Amino acid sequence: MITLISPSTNTKIIEKIVEIHTKCIKETNSQYYNNKQIDEWISLINRENVKNQLKNTTWILLRENNEIIGFAQYSKKDKSIYQIQITPSKQRKGYGRQIYEYIENDFRRNNINEIQLMSTLNALPFYNSLGFNITKKKNFKLKSVKIKMFEMKKVLLT
Repeated sequence: MITLISPSTNTKIIEKIVEIHTKCIKETNSQYYNNKQIDEWISLINRENVKNQLKNTTWILLRENNEIIGFAQYSKKDKSIYQIQITPSKQRKGYGRQIYEYIENDFRRNNINEIQLMSTLNALPFYNSLGFNITKKKNFKLKSVKIKMFEMKKVLLT
C-alpha cells in the first residue's frame, strides 16, 4: 500500500525513512562507491534533513503487511524524482517499479509530460528498464567528495 506523508508526519516514520535510506547506502550503494563516499553520504542522512525536505517535495511510503519497506521523494513542480528507496532485503521484487508507477501516474494526472532524475550507478539499470535515458554524466558533490551519477530523462507519451 502506498500512502502520502506530510511535514506533520510523526518522528517514528521519519526515523524509519532515515533507517531505510542509510541501509540502502550501506548495503546497495557501497557495491559501487568507495568507503569515503559512503561515509560522507550517510552523514547527510538525518531526521532534520527529511523534515525540511517534507515541506517542499512530495513523499510517499510503501508498506507491506503494515511495515514500511520503501519510500520515494519527488516534485511535480520540478518534474523530478529525487529518490526511490526500497529496504535492501526487499529489493529486486518489483516494489521500486510499483512506487515508480505511482509517481508516473501522479505526473500524468497533473499533465506533466516528462520526468527527470539523477541516478546512482547501482540504480542505472532500474531506470533504464523504466524507459529513462541518460542525458548527462555528472560528478555530484556531497560535502567534500563527489560521486558519479547520471542525469536521466523520460518523456511521457500520451
